[in-house]
Formats: sequence, structure tokens, C-alpha cells
Amino acid sequence: MANFVQKVAAGVPFFAKEVRVAVSDRTPFMIARPRSVNILPSKRCNAFCPMCPIGEANLKGEKPDPVELTAGQVSELFDGIKDLSGKGVVVSFADGEPTVWKPLWDMLERGRDLGFAISFTTNGYTMKEAQAARVASINPFNVGVSLESLRGEINEIMRPLDGKGTQKTIDCIENLLAARDQAGADMSLNIKTVLSGVNYEYVHEIVERFAARPGVMWTPQPFRGTDDRMWIHDTKRFAEVIEHLITLRTQGHKINASDKNLRDFVTYFEAGMERVDNAPNRSGEETLDAPRCQIGFTSIFVTQDAQVRLCPYMEPVGRIGDGQTLRQMWTGKAAQERREQIAACKVDCELSCTRRTSILNKAKLFLQR
Repeated sequence: MANFVQKVAAGVPFFAKEVRVAVSDRTPFMIARPRSVNILPSKRCNAFCPMCPIGEANLKGEKPDPVELTAGQVSELFDGIKDLSGKGVVVSFADGEPTVWKPLWDMLERGRDLGFAISFTTNGYTMKEAQAARVASINPFNVGVSLESLRGEINEIMRPLDGKGTQKTIDCIENLLAARDQAGADMSLNIKTVLSGVNYEYVHEIVERFAARPGVMWTPQPFRGTDDRMWIHDTKRFAEVIEHLITLRTQGHKINASDKNLRDFVTYFEAGMERVDNAPNRSGEETLDAPRCQIGFTSIFVTQDAQVRLCPYMEPVGRIGDGQTLRQMWTGKAAQERREQIAACKVDCELSCTRRTSILNKAKLFLQR
């Protein structure tokens, strides 16, 4: 009971952010504060995923962009987040492979000490027992782990690594769970899967193995790109897979998507690659009948060159270290212009920015973590 009360208390600032977003989205009053800050610290990665621009560049033997965020820049960003958002904000290191960015561990500790729901996403290739123990000692809010299938022959198509990547990622998940239990930590795990024509028949196996375990959820995301083999063409069969996932969800498997969200994935693939925007210019031209996007009220994205964006596909609203505070960037003229662009945008990019999940569903997942 005490643990439940603590979780409810911790969730109050997040609920307040949801209210602010709703007011800002539906009235002329802009009172929203970012509930998530997504940090891309570098473009270095130890993977070769053809569905990712960084992995694709690795496959071609191209050298990664050497520009990286410094610990000093992230510290300045953290000060800005604390001033602007206070509590109830998820600060996540993702894209590329954050564990190859040397300041990560110190920044996770600092973010935790500032009261952020600190998080990072990894492919897990280097997450052996010692590193997992270090993560558990930091006790982040959440660790995301990217896994496309439990079947090596399927996962290796989407995440090729000499036939060894699948087991390394599975070991990462088990190592993190064991280290969490050993340390008495309460960090949650979020297993992330890209739904594609290669793996959709088998994703239920990931859900069945992991998503009923304490503090573990599964987050699906539809493939976005122009690789025909990755596109789901048999949408009738895909719809059957989705209904099975919904059944698993009703049985207690934690899936970070509502029933409607899951069924919307079918609509997304039914539209076909020619209608889904795969080279977005975000001009406001409608490609799909997508719901109004709220990302301009909910999120900040910071890239390795310290540029600050409200939408990763639109122009920045400022840059860390250029004299503006994060609050000034969030409330300034450039941010207002981006929000107007976002309001006009009907591009169905990945059903993540536009994905509407009820507060009740979010609260349920939060309490289950």
C-alpha cells in the first residue's frame, strides 16, 4: 500500500503536465510545459540497422558525424529543464547508441539527483552483468531496450550483428532485471519494437516472454521508410496479429499503446508507402487523415549539435549555449511559429507524435512500472 501511495504521489506532477497540455491545445492559453526531453548526444552507434539512418551509414562504412554534446552542454540543458519543467518530466538519452557516449553515466546520475525521470535506450550489445549492475545502482526511471524479434534469423535482418546481436539483447534484458532485483531498485524496462513486414508475425513472442513481468512494458512502433521488404503489405493478416496483441493486453501484458493506437497501425500500413510521408517537409500538406499533433506542447528534442527543436523534423527554436534560456526558447517567437506549423501538419510520420493515449491508460502503465 505504501508503495502504491508513493507511485500516486510521484505521478501527480505528470498529471499536472497532462492538464497543461490539454488547456494549451484546446484554448488560447499557452501554459504547457514539456513532459519529455529527448536528447541525441551523438551519432555514434555500434549497430548496423538498415532501418535507421545512423545504422545505414555504418553499413556503408561512412564515418559518423564527430560532433557530440558535451557534459557541460547537457548540464546547462538540465538547469534549463529544472527551471522550465520542474518535476514530472522524462529526460531520455536515445538515438545512436547512448552507452558509447562517455558522459552518459555521470549525466544519468545528475539527472536523477535533479529529480528527473531519467531514461536511456540501448541495443544492449555491451550490457553485461557489471554494466547492468551500474545501471541498477543509478536506478533510472526507465531503460529502453530495442529488440525486433526473439528469433535470431528475424532480428538479424533488422539488426544485423554477425548473428550474435539477438542473444546479446536478450541477455541485456535479463541482466538488467536481475541487477534491478539484486539492488532493490525500481527502474522499469521498456522493450521497443519496430513493426515491419519482416517481424510482425512474431512480435507476440516478445510480449508473451517479457511484458507480463513486473516493471516491464512493450512499446510498438510502425516501420517508417521506403524499404519494400520492411513494409507490411498483408494488412488483413496484420490486423489479426493486432487483435491477438490486444487480447494479450487484456490478459495483463503491459503494452504501451491503447487498443485504438494498435488498430491505427493497420490503417497506417493500409495507406501504403506512397501515402505515408517518408521524406517529410512538414509544409502542412496533408498526406493522411491524422489527428492534430500535440508534440509542440509536450516535447523538446536536443540533437548532438545542441540544436533545440519542438519537432525533430522542423527547424530549431534555439541552441544550447547561444545565450537564450530553455524557457525563452520554449515561449519565444520561433516556438510559436513551430506550433502553428505543427497544428497545420497532417503528416502521419510514425503515429508517435500524434498518438493519443488516454490519461487513464497512461496512469495504469505508470502504476504498473
